[in-house]
Amino acid sequence: MRAEHIVYFDIDKTIINTPEIKNGFVAALAQELGISETAIADLVTAYTTPLESSTDFDPEALAQHIVENLLAKQATSEKLLQLIFDVIAPVVVFEEVVQVLEILARMPDVRLGIFSEGVREWQEVKLKNSGLDVHFANEKLRGIYTRKLLSEVIAGLRPNSVVVDDKKQVVNAIAAQRLDVTAVWINRGDREPEAALHASVLVITSLRELPDLANELWSEYPD
Repeated sequence: MRAEHIVYFDIDKTIINTPEIKNGFVAALAQELGISETAIADLVTAYTTPLESSTDFDPEALAQHIVENLLAKQATSEKLLQLIFDVIAPVVVFEEVVQVLEILARMPDVRLGIFSEGVREWQEVKLKNSGLDVHFANEKLRGIYTRKLLSEVIAGLRPNSVVVDDKKQVVNAIAAQRLDVTAVWINRGDREPEAALHASVLVITSLRELPDLANELWSEYPD
């Protein structure tokens, strides 16, 4: 039986343009609530600053924070949470993503997966609102973790798979722990220099490079 080849994608800043979500989110929420963008931005900053990691962002906790600090009796956290989910639609996807996913999905024995860190509900909303969830329908390959760099999580990646991520910390950890997994750092031009990368990490500047890269990698071990 031929082996499946898995391509795992991080979500934020890899397939989804997360900074654009934040920009649109603040503006839309301010408009909906009749509050200045500065006031909303300040509340978001006050909520996110103490977080251990940006991936700990939880819309439910943010909604509660806004209600407690600004809205008082004007809205419940449940209604505000729904508003938060509503105003991030549509999610901004990097322009090449859909085409690349479709190309990869047509390749023999290739399956698409997610290797992401964050609050599951929030990550799932982004996938759904972006329309990308249909490309990652296999739940067994849809990994969303609170901390994805735990050794037991990295150990769960499929052998001979490819993982694409925008964070050097992630690709370096995978490269160091899994010699049978190819870690790919996507550098979109505004990231850190490549000098600190693990020697085995591959670098791309656009996901358009990925199909050719996958073909080259898997021609070495097709079965």
